[in-house]
Amino acid sequence: GKPKISKQGSKYIRRAMFMPAGVVVRMGKGPMYELYERLVGTHNIKMKGHVAVQKKLLTYMYTLWNNGQIYDPQVIKTHQATHKKSSPAEGKATVDTSHAKAS
Repeated sequence: GKPKISKQGSKYIRRAMFMPAGVVVRMGKGPMYELYERLVGTHNIKMKGHVAVQKKLLTYMYTLWNNGQIYDPQVIKTHQATHKKSSPAEGKATVDTSHAKAS
């Protein structure tokens, strides 16, 4: 059947976040849309992408409100640039054997 949003949580918040998430998807750009595309590409379920965008937007809004900050898109871009996953070749760990006992 058609995927549905969970009935858990506040229906008022869920209702309020549905349209902003839809706008993000329709705009088709930005970090939130990249999240949506990645999830839809992986799971092939658009509703899962919408719900993930809703949660991410709500998390950002709560963090800004809790810290008394104003939204700045540059902060998100900077945060994503510093936390991007490195390619497997770049992220390989090396073993330091200099402290090993010589037999």
